[in-house]
Amino acid sequence: MATLPEDVIHSVTNPLPRFTGGIHIYGGDFFDTARSQWDPETLREEPSNGATIREMFERENALRALSLPSLRGEDGLLRPTVFLVRSLVLIGAVLGVTAAFLRFVEHRPLSSVGLPPRAPWRRGLATGLLLGAAPVVILVGGLAATGHAEIGMGAMGLEDFIESWLPMVLGLALVSSLEELVLRGYGLQLLAEGAGRWGAAILTGALFGFMHAENPGANAAGLVNTAANGILLAWLVMRTGSLWMACAYHAGWNITGAMILGMRLSGLDHAGGVLVTRLSGPEWLTGGPYGFEGSVVIGLVEFAVLSVAVALAPRLPGHPDLVAFFGGETGPRGRAAGPL
Repeated sequence: MATLPEDVIHSVTNPLPRFTGGIHIYGGDFFDTARSQWDPETLREEPSNGATIREMFERENALRALSLPSLRGEDGLLRPTVFLVRSLVLIGAVLGVTAAFLRFVEHRPLSSVGLPPRAPWRRGLATGLLLGAAPVVILVGGLAATGHAEIGMGAMGLEDFIESWLPMVLGLALVSSLEELVLRGYGLQLLAEGAGRWGAAILTGALFGFMHAENPGANAAGLVNTAANGILLAWLVMRTGSLWMACAYHAGWNITGAMILGMRLSGLDHAGGVLVTRLSGPEWLTGGPYGFEGSVVIGLVEFAVLSVAVALAPRLPGHPDLVAFFGGETGPRGRAAGPL
């Protein structure tokens, strides 16, 4: 708290990578008291216009009343229920549009993008979850062993589990699957047909990295890691003919890092982790403000894990009959060998 004299000139900036607020207490009538203000663009002094300020407040309050619930609470953290509902709406919309386009334009079912509701989709999900969690666990285990990570228990009761943790886990799983569907589903098939498999993998991987460029604290290592991860996941999908494993890999990575180990994910904090993990050391090791995904070490570990997965793709749970749709000999508009 600070008390300012009547003739003081002050300005306010927000150094935090999220919305915040402060309380200013003015003596007398705020709108009708004569004072000066400065144009934010030209920095020219001009008289304060109480009527204009009142209209601005009324307009913003009206817009706020009509707007969708804020995705973030006053603490800057994601609101679990709102996050889950928005995730459901978004993935439902993308699935609906994709299914309609495939049916009426391509004359094939949604399952042909790598999501057939038949065996071995369950084994694909389980394998993907384990593969996605593995690099994060390896990183934290290694940092803990060398004194660069402290792990403690988070404060979670039954109410926290139901109202916060579970909606966040489901929301992260849906958002992860949404990104995979958009980047490594039908779009990947079209790119593979036009630019070849390598071209499709590189383009979707680069886009995956670019999508995270505006996240708080984003650094070069984090964006390179994300792009490389996208390239290898594209190859995993193209070699297995299945999107199930990629969706689960992405979800396993996000959930393990944010909701189990309690770390910052892509520059964003998430409340309610089972554990609380604090990393210490240089930014190249810990990822700095961007979180563990900005670590050079996690990039190397993930590259190794996904490279092995891609190499072993024919032995992993997949749908070889759908490989043709991902740029095989017959191209993505070719005919798969088995039922969809």
